[in-house]
Amino acid sequence: AGLAAASFGFVRPCSFGSLTDDCASPTADTVGDGTITGTVRFNLNETGVGPAITGRAVPYPYLALNSLGGNDEQVYTGRGEANGTFAIPNVPPGLYELVIWDLPQDVIIYFLTVDTRPGAPGCPAIGPCTAALGDILPPPWFGRQHGSIYMDTNENGVRDPGEAPLPGYDVDIRFKDGSIYQAGVADANGHYQFDEIFPFGKFLVSEVGYGRLKHTGAAAYRTNTQGEPIDYPWVNDCIDGTRDPVTGALTGNLIAGCTAGDVLSPGRDCADPTDWLTCEHGPINQDAGLGGLLQATATWAGTTLYIDWGKNNHAPGTNGGIAGIVFNATTRNELEARFQANEDFEPGVANATINLYPAVIDPLTGEPMYDAPGGTGEILKGPLANTYSADSWDANLPVNCNPTGSLGRTPDQVQPYPQIWDQCIEVLSLLDQAKTGVFDGGYAFEEDCTAQLADPLAACVPLASGYWVVEAIGPTGYEVVKEEDINVFDGDDFIVPLVPPAACVGVKHMVDDVDNPADANFDPAAPPNTRP
Repeated sequence: AGLAAASFGFVRPCSFGSLTDDCASPTADTVGDGTITGTVRFNLNETGVGPAITGRAVPYPYLALNSLGGNDEQVYTGRGEANGTFAIPNVPPGLYELVIWDLPQDVIIYFLTVDTRPGAPGCPAIGPCTAALGDILPPPWFGRQHGSIYMDTNENGVRDPGEAPLPGYDVDIRFKDGSIYQAGVADANGHYQFDEIFPFGKFLVSEVGYGRLKHTGAAAYRTNTQGEPIDYPWVNDCIDGTRDPVTGALTGNLIAGCTAGDVLSPGRDCADPTDWLTCEHGPINQDAGLGGLLQATATWAGTTLYIDWGKNNHAPGTNGGIAGIVFNATTRNELEARFQANEDFEPGVANATINLYPAVIDPLTGEPMYDAPGGTGEILKGPLANTYSADSWDANLPVNCNPTGSLGRTPDQVQPYPQIWDQCIEVLSLLDQAKTGVFDGGYAFEEDCTAQLADPLAACVPLASGYWVVEAIGPTGYEVVKEEDINVFDGDDFIVPLVPPAACVGVKHMVDDVDNPADANFDPAAPPNTRP
């Protein structure tokens, strides 16, 4: 037998002058005439090097006072406002330890010494003392990712005014191997947020769902100290080539529709295709179409990365193709293999071969045809239509990261330079990044390449609606899960989803007949009693 343990604690409610709470001490039971005020905000510079950087407010912070002039006993507990402000009233003159934390524990205990005795700094020699602490800046423990999922009706990859939100849409963050780190859904306004992303100092992979709508792209933005996206969704500051005749400085007018690399006007700021900072500020990364389903993201503690995901309806006669993940099925509780789903902790399998075939259709029923009785029992398939090697993080590393200065350093002073930027070397100095990337095991088919596989000069065509057979061939050492590969005999049972998984299509083989327990090695009524 094992023992379960949980660590937790309690904080006693206390207010000065209350004789009904259990914070009994002369200080706690006394009503004073002092006040302690302040605003709790995150310090975005948590390194301890250089000046503090005032960030967003900590909403509804908890505050407690311990009496350092007594026995360090607790004498007050309260809570601040949504904007991080607080005021502790009725404080007797004394020396206190102010303790600050918050409910989600993004601030994990912060301490300050506060002196309200007569003549203390900021306090008069006679009369009430208001200890105005101003901005209190505890360091954050986590980074954040926010953004929206929306209907990109013009499919330009940025959320324009008036484009409607998509409530309830799924979004997640994965590790490079495809296992899930965090998952959530968009709220009624299409907004999603991950407020506690550990600063791993390495890339993760952010992903949006692809179950029912066309994906038009992802647009990632850097944010200001309040977590709001910068240059959102796009800011044009391209100017023409007019220059001051004396200084030579560009003094021209704004030009709409400036394109990187455009040299129509001499001296135009956007002539340099890499100089996005001087022309049409906007996303720090933008990927259109199916390639925008994933973003390789790095987030630093206290900062926020903002990513919008665009969706739209499929045009008549089109579809989103076939997409999925090949994963390492380490556990299996479902009695029927068809209903098996990967667990969050199960990684993907990079470089697995995925083949696509059209199913052979019965002209009378319109349904797939099976091999004749006495044959293999599998669904018949036509010639190979496409093939794909499952995605591999190592084979598709992010490149060309956005140069970012930190702690008073310019990007060229962040070493190793320039490799840290063009190779996206995973060090903390990368700060916030969003780049094209994949996780292990993913695959997608959008085209039927039957003709091209027979004739390299032929073109692929969009994948037609209908029945298709997907075949997975694992790398050496892997084999596909079979009906009898159940290896976990307890756990949650979930109802079959409204859209059930596709039927198995492979070769049938003999398994224990659980309808006849006398002949079975598996007891469905009591799985742990299974006989060898």
